[in-house]
Amino acid sequence: MAEHYHLPDVKLADLAAWEVQKQLLGQQEPEHAAFQNEIALVESPPFYDLKQPRMTRHDFLEELHRLFQPRTYLEIGVDKGESLALSQTRTIAVDPFPGIDFPISCDLELVERTSGDFFAANDPIKFFEGAKIDLAFIDGMHLSDYAIRDFVNVERYCAPGSIVVFDDVLPRNDLEADRIRRTQGWAGDIFRVIGVLEEYRPDLVLIPLDTSPTGSLVVTNLDPQNGVLTENLEGIQNDLQSTGPTQVPEGIRTRSIASDPLAFLSSTDWGAWIAERDYRSPYPAGSGLHRIDSGLTTNTAMGPSAISDRQVSRLSKRVYDTEQVLLMRDRDVAELQGSLALREHDVSDLRAALELREHDLNELNILLVNSQECVEDLLARSAESRQGSERTERNLRSLLEAASSRLSDANSRIAAMEQSRSWRMSAPLRVGGELARRLR
Repeated sequence: MAEHYHLPDVKLADLAAWEVQKQLLGQQEPEHAAFQNEIALVESPPFYDLKQPRMTRHDFLEELHRLFQPRTYLEIGVDKGESLALSQTRTIAVDPFPGIDFPISCDLELVERTSGDFFAANDPIKFFEGAKIDLAFIDGMHLSDYAIRDFVNVERYCAPGSIVVFDDVLPRNDLEADRIRRTQGWAGDIFRVIGVLEEYRPDLVLIPLDTSPTGSLVVTNLDPQNGVLTENLEGIQNDLQSTGPTQVPEGIRTRSIASDPLAFLSSTDWGAWIAERDYRSPYPAGSGLHRIDSGLTTNTAMGPSAISDRQVSRLSKRVYDTEQVLLMRDRDVAELQGSLALREHDVSDLRAALELREHDLNELNILLVNSQECVEDLLARSAESRQGSERTERNLRSLLEAASSRLSDANSRIAAMEQSRSWRMSAPLRVGGELARRLR
């Protein structure tokens, strides 16, 4: 991965490729074949639930070009040239491996080197013939230590009224913000630039903007004479390089720190800004530079009369895309309605089944009531039978006792009768004995 190459389609995403990446980030420019690593990129994990931004980064840049009317434009990180195609002024574009496939209509110097090599050269913006950089767009290497170095180099060639724009400052999740590219959409850890500038350069005006896909940062109130960042650059870069696993702060991930780009564009007095910029940084004598005049001299709202042909084309495309989205949503709604109809049918069937179950439950309840009555009747009969058994038992006992008493009486009588019989039988013997005694 060469310095400042945007890598839209490059497959470099695994920890195993870190040694390769470090080598490619060195001062020596690698062969283009080094980008053809067959390490598959993964899909980005779900993003935070955000509202769709009202502008893409290219829509914002196009409107910024129209309103700010830069006399010079520097772009770091060209990629396919979509943002470069927005420029209508003298332009320097820096990228070691540009793959431009958009029509370019500006006065262009294309520098096919890394930004480090570009700024190391003697008078790197010689093409501007002594003029300062009015507008710069930093969209190079997606590592914060490289981005902060680019800003330090860019600011040295700017004027107080210049504007610098960073891309990719609002990553949508931690994986997308990793310092090693792992996802198809990659922002890197550029968001850390915001903290560095806030800490070391509180004099700067930082305006994060909610643009799609990964946010923009506008930096104004530049001071080319301020050397704080230059003096501390090595330590800052070391700190950024030694940072642990990427964790996107909540305010950046949710974009609560970001402003609406349309509000920024429409609320700025661009006429006064341009006048102040041109006064403090006039055209160099005999430079041949000119400003693309859009007729804007005062703060002007973005009305239909100011829309360019390119804007009309882009807006038409967005309208077409919106119509396609609406058609897809209509189809989704139709499918949802069909699903709802099926669900209603299922609900009807369920209701019928529930009614049958309720009927069965009612019948079961009736059976249970009848069973309870039967059980109670059986219990009552059992109680009555128990009581009858007890009476029978008592009667039997009484009869038994009476029979026993009668039997006892009978036994007594028999005994008496036997005793009487025995006495009667022994009487003659006693009489005979008495007679015999007397005869003697």
